[in-house]
Amino acid sequence: MFSIICLSILISVMLTYTPLTLGFMILFLTLMISVLLSLMYSSWLGVCTVLIYIGGLLVMFSYFIAMNPNMKFDFKLMSMGIFISFSFLFLLFLTSMKESFFNLILSNFYITSIVNNMNLFLISFLVMVLFFALISVVKIVMMKSGPLRPFFYV
Repeated sequence: MFSIICLSILISVMLTYTPLTLGFMILFLTLMISVLLSLMYSSWLGVCTVLIYIGGLLVMFSYFIAMNPNMKFDFKLMSMGIFISFSFLFLLFLTSMKESFFNLILSNFYITSIVNNMNLFLISFLVMVLFFALISVVKIVMMKSGPLRPFFYV
């Protein structure tokens, strides 16, 4: 049932007309997946997933605002009905799951198994690569080049 809801949201993403609607759909899909991840594996995994997706959505939102600052949000009643029905189906899915199913899954997986002595070198290498990527992006984007497009207020 969860896969049907996710598939229907992914199909409805293709019907969006504005980037703001696309952002709302992606945010809703992210929240659904993060709730499922936090219930099945660990709450930290769900929180990290939400933070990563929200960061990407903020970048997407700022890009579209810079390109077209006066874009009107076209709100369709049909899309709101679809959104409400998906959220209702998701709530039904969450209430219908058995607690024993979650206890079975939680007993086998722990997020602490990722950070152990065997993976310490790999994790430190990934942290260094991400840090150097951050430094290189900061050096590439010059402070004097400014925003994506100049804003002229009349």
